[in-house]
Amino acid sequence: MVAGECADFGSHFRQSTLDIGKRKVPVMSQDPLFLIAVAAAFVVVIILMLGIGGFAKGGEFNRKHANRLMRYRVAGQAVAVLLLLLFAYVRSSS
Repeated sequence: MVAGECADFGSHFRQSTLDIGKRKVPVMSQDPLFLIAVAAAFVVVIILMLGIGGFAKGGEFNRKHANRLMRYRVAGQAVAVLLLLLFAYVRSSS
């Protein structure tokens, strides 16, 4: 953007690539790997909320499912972090 030029910030959300220096970089919201990583993070949040809700309620549900939900959350976090690292690696090498 040149100094004094009026910026249309909304146009960046409609574009499929952004010009950064001499190369075009795809917009993250249109990258399938990024969307999968975000979906994995949302799954972790849902599992975390189920675990917190079960802990707050207590009782039979908590005794029966607390450890399983914790294992699912840890596994989901590992998958989400690996996907984010993969996205960062692929993005930096392109």
